[in-house]
Amino acid sequence: MSDLPASAANYCYRHPGRQSFILCQRCGRTICPECQTQAAVGVVCPECMKQQRKNAPRTKPAVLTRLTGSDAPTVTYALMGVTFFVFVLQWIPGLGVTQSLAYQPAITLLEPWRLLTSVFVHSQGGFPFHVLLNMYMLWIFGRVLEGMLGRARFLALYLVSGFAGSVGVLVLASPYTVVIGASGAIFGLLGALLVIQRGLGGPPVTHVNCSCCSESTW
Repeated sequence: MSDLPASAANYCYRHPGRQSFILCQRCGRTICPECQTQAAVGVVCPECMKQQRKNAPRTKPAVLTRLTGSDAPTVTYALMGVTFFVFVLQWIPGLGVTQSLAYQPAITLLEPWRLLTSVFVHSQGGFPFHVLLNMYMLWIFGRVLEGMLGRARFLALYLVSGFAGSVGVLVLASPYTVVIGASGAIFGLLGALLVIQRGLGGPPVTHVNCSCCSESTW
């Protein structure tokens, strides 16, 4: 089969030196791969895409809810409040809150509730960076996800993620590893947000630094 005859119409209108046979679906001009933007049907050139975005209705995304009234992320704030309250109790001598709520695979059959209660206790070593960082991440992701999922599903996601983190320790770690912290729940929220944003066609979250937000032992 012979090649198509070359003509000015077979070259990108923005890059005359690049041959192409792809046309913009809106204006019909030839565009090279660099100038193509995927549309619902076919591709469009940069100028048409710019005009399309300019004429698009300016609506607020559903995930950007108000933080007052009925739209307030009450579950997020409640989880933060409970966690900080438990952290204060951890500092009271004689209560043994940390030892009572922390999770250890060796005692899973005897006290299985620790798979979940360990999410609400944090390291007491030095300045409370562990709890502050985890609650900061919960504050960031929780406000967005609670608006997306609703309060009940968001709470279920947080608790199931924390439970799954403990199960991971049960499967992978030593039976005598003692684990505390909400990091498993936080990473579950992050994973859910990435999946939801990808499904909505939005950009992924790429600039979150969680290097200090890790499970701790005592």
